[in-house]
Amino acid sequence: MCRFEVRILPKIRMSQEAFSNTRDGVWNLQNEQTKERTAVAFLRVDDEHMKVFENRVRQILMSSGSTTFTKIVNKWNTALIGLMTYFREATVHTQELLDLLVKCENKIQTRIKIGLNSKMPSRFPPVIFYTPKEIGGLGMLSMGHILIPQSDLRYSQQTDVGVTHFRSGMSHEEDQLIPNLYRYIQPWESEFIDSQRVWAEYALKRQEAQSQNRRLTLEDLEDSWDRGIPRINTLFQKDRHTLAYDKGWRVRTDFKQYQVLKQNPLWWTHQRHDGKLWNLNNYRTDVIQALGGVEGILEHTLCKGTYFPTWEGLFWEKASGFEESMKYEKLTNAQRSGLNQIPNRRFTLWWSPTINRAKVYVGFQVQLDLTGIFMHGKIPTLKISLIQIFRAHLWQKVHESVVMDLCQVLDQELDALEIETVQKETIHPRKSYKMNSSCADILLFAAHRWPMSKPSLVAESKDVFDQKASNKYWVDVQLCWGDYDSHDIERYTRAKFMDYTTDNMSIYPSPTGVMIGLDLAYNLHSAFGNWFPGSKPLLAQAMNKITKSNPALYVLRERIRKGLQLYSSEPTVPYLSSQNYGEIFSNQIIWFVDDTNVYRVTIHKQSKEISQQNPSMVLSLYSTQERGSCF
Repeated sequence: MCRFEVRILPKIRMSQEAFSNTRDGVWNLQNEQTKERTAVAFLRVDDEHMKVFENRVRQILMSSGSTTFTKIVNKWNTALIGLMTYFREATVHTQELLDLLVKCENKIQTRIKIGLNSKMPSRFPPVIFYTPKEIGGLGMLSMGHILIPQSDLRYSQQTDVGVTHFRSGMSHEEDQLIPNLYRYIQPWESEFIDSQRVWAEYALKRQEAQSQNRRLTLEDLEDSWDRGIPRINTLFQKDRHTLAYDKGWRVRTDFKQYQVLKQNPLWWTHQRHDGKLWNLNNYRTDVIQALGGVEGILEHTLCKGTYFPTWEGLFWEKASGFEESMKYEKLTNAQRSGLNQIPNRRFTLWWSPTINRAKVYVGFQVQLDLTGIFMHGKIPTLKISLIQIFRAHLWQKVHESVVMDLCQVLDQELDALEIETVQKETIHPRKSYKMNSSCADILLFAAHRWPMSKPSLVAESKDVFDQKASNKYWVDVQLCWGDYDSHDIERYTRAKFMDYTTDNMSIYPSPTGVMIGLDLAYNLHSAFGNWFPGSKPLLAQAMNKITKSNPALYVLRERIRKGLQLYSSEPTVPYLSSQNYGEIFSNQIIWFVDDTNVYRVTIHKQSKEISQQNPSMVLSLYSTQERGSCF
């Protein structure tokens, strides 16, 4: 009855048959007058409505030809919430339904994987599907007991900013599971008992308020606001008086299935009448925590590539103006499917360090044209996004710009480091993305021979300068594009130094030098090589400054932000005020002055007279330090 299979066991037969009536999915039936328990009802979901759910999922899959990933998951979430909030404890004791849920959940995920031209599980760990939408995931709800691989929790952090507590009895075992939706929906039996109590309390409070000649306030009802059937908060709606006249609404909502073609998984309830019968705030909190906290999740994404100082205050632009304007146009099917690719492309780019990860045992790794990015298998949407970001030889320009900045830094420290000359080497234009050999970008000549240390990382201290002295020292800048499995820049730089200084193809002008590694996807940098006195702290400081304020890196980060449509609500440059007005003209800041529009003159020739007019003029001042500021 009502889509449930109910087996009623009278009290008299309970002693004869071995049934457990303490578990979920078993209701105690009692006589309303005597309050005596007369029977026990065992609940299951009937076969017909399991089939209805399966067909709904099949319909979602068949109608999702060129839909965005978010829309597919939204339809799944609505179907699952509709099922779980109606059947509740009956689902747990219908083994066939639990198996069906696992199967359907996998099918939805496979549909999304096919949209990205790959079905390899390591490319699509649970974090991609179950992460809430605010952090760039799909916000998928789970009933499938999904295990999170330990390798995907290696960067998980518990911080004060990310939520650090667990609810609903979640533990911190080795085998970490995605939280199960059922644990966050109250069983019907306890919902009914709770409802009786809450409404009885409300009646008492109302009576008390009337006797004191005052109105009930939100503080009075704070504990029971989201409880009861219907919810207490439905009494405080704007249109509560008109809803009282909406007789037979539940039957009418059910009969709409014969009038309206659109599926309504919540056919049995209405938010205005019953209130919202589920609250998944705790579920969201626990999912974030199970996946390793906000910081752990963001390690899977291109968040560090945007170089925002913190993830707080970031927001996604819902859709670009182009998408919004085109949505209501008459479009062909091909145009509409192309328009749907835009959000998918953003999703793919955001998760690209995980989707395009190194530990994928498939095919060859292919280097993307004019960049040092390696694609592991064919992912067309991601390839388009990355080519767009690095258009107009940006990879090469970033390399040139970083080398020039290092030359300037070293030029300023000639005396301190006893450098005779700083020579920028002539290199092949493709050097920055030639990944099987290398050469020096900068060559330093010593005023006096430098004592040298053994090769070490820039972060290591206590160097001993006991190696053979040298009067030449090279600097080689290597750019790379890290992914989730391999963005240990120190390890990468050390490996490259060892490879290139020992192979036959790379020719360096002296045995002593340093290699600087810069990961553009995670904005990490390191250096490995020989050091002479004073060189290590200088290069460490220089790379910190260059990483922050290099103009070519700024262009790259802006392009990544624009590709992701991710913006910060906090302004990154301080506003001009009377307090900081003096700072902009201090000795530390160098200005570019553009006066091309100052000397504008229009001349009118009338018979023999020439009249001269000065139109409105502008003087532009560009700061070389504050990026993007113009006064």
